[in-house]
Amino acid sequence: RMGPALAALDRVQILLRLTQGSESLGEFARVIDRLLEAAPQIKRETIRGAGHVPQLTVPQLYAETIVSFVRAGEASAARSV
Repeated sequence: RMGPALAALDRVQILLRLTQGSESLGEFARVIDRLLEAAPQIKRETIRGAGHVPQLTVPQLYAETIVSFVRAGEASAARSV
């Protein structure tokens, strides 16, 4: 059963990306799995070699991942204009 907060995720109309580290505990991946079930438009990005907090364990790679996501969103927005 989905609570109201999870059900509301399906109405999100912006690009969202959830990140997880490849070295995170499995319970964190299961949380992301549940969020993706609620809102399939959200995408998952697994950052290799990162722990639970990738911005601390691999900050450069995390920053590159975020910049790539933002640039892809900008390019997508420009094509739709």
